[in-house]
Amino acid sequence: GTEAGSELTENALDFKAGSKVLVKDNTMTGYTNSKTIVVQKGCPEITIEGNIISDGDRGIEMRQEGGIAFIQLDNSIKNNVIYNMTSYALAFDGVKNITVTNNTLINIGGRSFRFEGLSADGGLIKNNLVYQSGSPSVKGISNLDIAYNGWFQASPGGLSQASDTTGSNPLFIDEATNDYRLQSISSAVNAGVDVDTDFIKPAPDLGAFEYDPGGDSTAPDAPTGISVE
Repeated sequence: GTEAGSELTENALDFKAGSKVLVKDNTMTGYTNSKTIVVQKGCPEITIEGNIISDGDRGIEMRQEGGIAFIQLDNSIKNNVIYNMTSYALAFDGVKNITVTNNTLINIGGRSFRFEGLSADGGLIKNNLVYQSGSPSVKGISNLDIAYNGWFQASPGGLSQASDTTGSNPLFIDEATNDYRLQSISSAVNAGVDVDTDFIKPAPDLGAFEYDPGGDSTAPDAPTGISVE
């Protein structure tokens, strides 16, 4: 991945004509003038995955801009971490069959999710973890499969579902150092649903990082009380 950031430019990425593009494992920080990533004017099959977006004004926006002929089709936003945004984390205006799964949204001053204009028709929003963020702005959505999201010190608003996990603290490894992996005792562990991605059974976790119970690389203490004759 790459790292980019500037208070002097408008966007880290601005898609106006493109299809079947993968944006993966990048760090984009400090875009305080506008959206960090904007996808517009009819760009199909754009996948934004595994990125860190922080300390900006707005996170990711997908919008039609130019009328119904420029609808955004079959795009995906998954396993991203978006934190310390002034306005919103994710915004949609004129998207069809959108996939929004396993994102971690933290300290969003405005809206965690924003749906407006032509909004969203079809797709799914699942396994996302939202912490200390404003309530979603929901307008005009249809045929969206919304379920199994986590809301911690954050209101789900119009995205609320009975399958959601709620609480005050998702128990990250170290929030102070922006380590947003989950502790083993987090209520977000095993709280998700299968969305055709790899996970450790019995169920996927919420947010961008899957807790791995076998992933502890800390060396064990040296044995004591052993003698050799």
